[in-house]
Amino acid sequence: MRVPSDHVAAMRAAIHPLDTFERRAAYRAGRFPRADRVTDLDKRYRWDLLWLAIPVPGPLWDLPGLTDAHIDTALRAIVPPLAADRLGNVVAEEGCTRCICGCKYWEHDRCIDCGLSADDDLVKGDD
Repeated sequence: MRVPSDHVAAMRAAIHPLDTFERRAAYRAGRFPRADRVTDLDKRYRWDLLWLAIPVPGPLWDLPGLTDAHIDTALRAIVPPLAADRLGNVVAEEGCTRCICGCKYWEHDRCIDCGLSADDDLVKGDD
């Protein structure tokens, strides 16, 4: 069973304002309750946002046949992984990879200056 699109839209609208840079940084740093017990940080973050955003009981929880797996699938479509920013771009935590031309900016795994692909073994680590 899929989560109905109107429920996904309501979840997205409720979760989006709670998915902040500060909250993401805190979760990446392990500054949240019982962080030492977490095995899947992205899943924990998604579900914590859901519990903050959607009251229980509510219309999401009243759908017959809806399981946690169905809800988590919808959440994965709404909440980008913690390694990404809110737009889905992966955020470098340290250093950066530069193209052999010296540029450090990439778009779709291609250097924006010379157009070489990151898969061409033409990159060097930042020294």
